[in-house]
Amino acid sequence: QARHAADYGVHVGKVEVDNWSVRLEDRSLGKPLVTTIAPLSLTMQNLASAASPPGAFALKAAINKTGQLGMHGKLGLAPVHADLALDLKNVDILALQPYLTDKVNLLLTRASLSTQGALQLERARNGAWRGGFKGNLALGNVAMVDKQSANDFMRWKSLLLGGVDLRMEPFSVAVRQIALNDFFARVILDASGRINLQDIVRSAAGESKTLTESSSQGSAAAAAVTAASLPRQPAAAAKMPPITIGKFTLQGGKVRYTDNFIKPNYTANLMDLGGVVTGLSSDPSSSAGVDLHGVVNSAPLAIAGRINPLKGDLALDLKASVRGMELAPLSAYSGRYVGYGIDKGKLSFEVAYQIENRTLTAQNRLILDQLRFGDKIDSPGATTLPVRF
Repeated sequence: QARHAADYGVHVGKVEVDNWSVRLEDRSLGKPLVTTIAPLSLTMQNLASAASPPGAFALKAAINKTGQLGMHGKLGLAPVHADLALDLKNVDILALQPYLTDKVNLLLTRASLSTQGALQLERARNGAWRGGFKGNLALGNVAMVDKQSANDFMRWKSLLLGGVDLRMEPFSVAVRQIALNDFFARVILDASGRINLQDIVRSAAGESKTLTESSSQGSAAAAAVTAASLPRQPAAAAKMPPITIGKFTLQGGKVRYTDNFIKPNYTANLMDLGGVVTGLSSDPSSSAGVDLHGVVNSAPLAIAGRINPLKGDLALDLKASVRGMELAPLSAYSGRYVGYGIDKGKLSFEVAYQIENRTLTAQNRLILDQLRFGDKIDSPGATTLPVRF
């Protein structure tokens, strides 16, 4: 008499594997992606394909030579259930890039992942995955470039996420603290008031954009209160899942910032950037506190205010100030626009940016102290005003 397939089952009392090697090859993306796992040690006890309590599971392996993977805990097959302690060290994640490259405007050139924590997964009857991860994660030695121009876009030595609580079904992320150290970023505010960081992820239309190059065309802003209406998206932004970050600490940063909203444009190199951002949340009614400091041309820089970068439409209310910046290093700019180099002088400025409901309002106040022009420079774009007066 024939028996139903469900009547059959598999039970594994104990399996031990030592010093194995595994080669994984994915050819679905055109160019084969190869992952080597060796040596590999595995122990399993009391695993069954029929309904039964989860069995013991332990795995230890090297991934692509430099990475280390360790897992141990309980594992069940019917239904699928995992309750595992996870320990991952220095695993190269460049192999994941082809799966994401069509969704972002950047390229990853190096990155390694380490993590320690508890992983829980369970397959529900409707096919949905439940569970999550609690623990710490670290992304080290990361470098990214603009996909279109290959210019440096962002890099850092270490990014640590402490107290991560990631939940599935429904999806949510809570992080107690993030620490970013020894980093560089290229930040550009374009002529319409849009920050290039908003274009890391491609739009729903899949349009490719450059992250490090910008056009000088667009609406200009005077050095007084101005307002510019930002272009409307063709469709309403998707609702963000619950995301909270208690504290974001930055240290040892370098930022190359270009402002194309103000005419003439200016570029500043920010050094020793550090500080904290507290209370980040995807809740549209919330805003995070910003308190950052750094150095611009040996002059102190301070940035403070409120921001919500996780909101569907960016919202911010920030003020920045620089006191006593030497102007001589900016002689090339004055030569082009004014027609004279700068022998001496200092600049202090206060700027305020507000973005609300896709409208940017900018206030700019500049003070020139003991400015003295130098030799005349032949520049077709220079003013004809009597600036030496």
